[in-house]
Amino acid sequence: MDEELKKLKEALGPGVSNPTTETYQVIIGETGHRVEFEYVEIKKPGIDQLRLIAVSVAQSAGVEYFELMTEKLLFETSQLMEKLSRVGSVPLQTRPLLKIIGSIAANRQNIISNLSILDPPEETWKSKDLEKLHRELQGNFDIDVRFRTLDRKMSLIQDNLEILSGLVTSRRSTLLETMIVCLIVLEIILALFHRN
Repeated sequence: MDEELKKLKEALGPGVSNPTTETYQVIIGETGHRVEFEYVEIKKPGIDQLRLIAVSVAQSAGVEYFELMTEKLLFETSQLMEKLSRVGSVPLQTRPLLKIIGSIAANRQNIISNLSILDPPEETWKSKDLEKLHRELQGNFDIDVRFRTLDRKMSLIQDNLEILSGLVTSRRSTLLETMIVCLIVLEIILALFHRN
């Protein structure tokens, strides 16, 4: 199996950093199919059933990867918001905020561009049994619930960063306006001084 994984990695090129993995057993049983928490039991596994199982496990691992990334971003933004509540101001530097905003935008883009991984595979249109197996696997891995939670967390992060970004922009504008007023006052003083 390790040899096959090595071949796949060579063929696919560099993957994601810190990939997530899932382990899920396929058991050949005597009865029809049965989806359980740690395994699925199938009477006669065919290529379509195995592909559905593989896709569901891959979807779960993909959602977990984005969950971990989002948790990290949520922690970073919560620290910024906590600092805002404690100190009562935001730093003038926008670079750290822009980096986090960019990271969130990139993650959202990545998730949206990979939304097709959450679509049911073609095989589910061929057979009601395959469609039922797919639904049960999706329910077992809580794919839809986890994705909605992930989307809500990313929206919360985005909202917090927009608040912080607005505060930084407002603070910079106020500083700039103050500098302009000071320059005007200085110019008036210099004009009065040269007049005398």
